[in-house]
Amino acid sequence: MGRYPRGMTTERPAVILSAAALLTIVAGCEQAKPKPEPAPQTAEAPAKPKPTPPAKLPGLAQAGAATEMAPGVFVWDLNVGSGETVGPDTRTVRVSIEGWTQDGTQYFGSSAGPDELVLPAGGAAAFPGWSEAIDGLRVGGTRKVWAAGPEDSTQWPVENNSPIVLDVSLHAIDTNAQLANPLPGALVGDAAPQGGADGLRFYELHAGEGTGAVAGDELAVTYEAWLGDGTPMASATQEPVRITLDDHIAPGALAGLEGATKGSTRKLIIPAAIGIGFDPLGTLPPGSTVVMDVTVVEVHSASAPTTTDPTTTSAQVP
Repeated sequence: MGRYPRGMTTERPAVILSAAALLTIVAGCEQAKPKPEPAPQTAEAPAKPKPTPPAKLPGLAQAGAATEMAPGVFVWDLNVGSGETVGPDTRTVRVSIEGWTQDGTQYFGSSAGPDELVLPAGGAAAFPGWSEAIDGLRVGGTRKVWAAGPEDSTQWPVENNSPIVLDVSLHAIDTNAQLANPLPGALVGDAAPQGGADGLRFYELHAGEGTGAVAGDELAVTYEAWLGDGTPMASATQEPVRITLDDHIAPGALAGLEGATKGSTRKLIIPAAIGIGFDPLGTLPPGSTVVMDVTVVEVHSASAPTTTDPTTTSAQVP
């Protein structure tokens, strides 16, 4: 074997760094890295003032502090009442209502007094926030309501979504209409009742053929309608009328005719809360239940072009 020159070995000398030296190197590397520019500071938008009712409102005078039932919905109990209480299980209420915009323009009721009507206790029956506004109200009680208008709502009852004021008196909870026995019109026979939790009931008296109607479809129908006690209300039996299954007809009629086919006949029992609800012309009793026999002559799909039949006219079904 050859020999290495004196002073040389086969091992590399160890590199030993002190902790201080290591920190110096790391610090130097960190200093060499470019530092990110601080994010520009953006000014926070000023918080919008919380909507609160003014001291003076149209209608009955309020007294004391208001209770905020929901954001922007304030109430005063002018008369507490002593009957049943509106709660989460309440389905319908019979009330008298007057309504104004904040500047005093009356949009509900009249100079002769309030309108009496039956409405669902939940949802936005009178305005978004209705269910909160009447929560806890007792039969015999009167409540004043002030509600700030939302920034954007298609359900607000007045223009420009401005604040509204309501005087609400509660007369009854979950009123059940007395129905004639047997029901007016065609006999139900062995047909099974159908419907949902909203109170609608309908019977398929005669099956049709083809595709069932869906929301948005146009139907040509003949019908007869009665109040729940059997009093005749309206009819179109000689010539079919055209209706569209949309929000221009009562929710009960819309739900009761969905799925109906050409040639079918249905008997609908529509409670006031999803039917006429109230009668602005004053010709029907408040809270009337409507019974209808509807025969579907034609179903025109909303996705297909329609042609106008000269033998039919347009009309609204209650």
